[in-house]
Amino acid sequence: MARRRVNTKFLIILTVVVIGVGMSGLIVAKLRRGDPEKYVNSANALVAEGNHAEAVKNFQQALSIEARQPAVWVAYGDALAQLVHEDSDNVRNAIQAWQQALQVDPANKLALSRSLSVALAQSERPSQEIANVVAQGRDLGTRLAAADPTDLTAAAAAPLFTVRGAPYGLQTEPEQVDEAVKQLAELAGTHPANAELAD
Repeated sequence: MARRRVNTKFLIILTVVVIGVGMSGLIVAKLRRGDPEKYVNSANALVAEGNHAEAVKNFQQALSIEARQPAVWVAYGDALAQLVHEDSDNVRNAIQAWQQALQVDPANKLALSRSLSVALAQSERPSQEIANVVAQGRDLGTRLAAADPTDLTAAAAAPLFTVRGAPYGLQTEPEQVDEAVKQLAELAGTHPANAELAD
């Protein structure tokens, strides 16, 4: 019995030591890599100065230290979007950053809004991916409307994607297309200054 107590105490002490060493290692590793907030603050200052290329580097550094920051993913995507004139791949990279924000926080209003805007733009031009764009756009609109019931673009998303998908055979029931047009007309009548609803 005494031997079991000694073994139990030894195991408890050993467990505490192992956990302590592991935590110390994590703290030391984080200190070596830096404070993500420092990089975020620097990136935000660079954005304010219009230096988006350097801001992107700082956002990347912050995200390499702590990736579970949806607001930083959104800001990173926004900075990348400002660099499209330098490299067209930045459009894709910005979209991926906003999607990453949604992986961390599926109800993030800014990431949903940015992603919905991209889907709306993509739905305006013919493409082989139009079915995916329409489905994704409807989903994003529904999620954004749930996250922000006052967002007019989100409220209009489902009927708008129904109308935009109809010429491609994505909505074959005329009643549903008519209902979508009616919903858009009602929203446009209620909010005549909204350019998206005037389409």
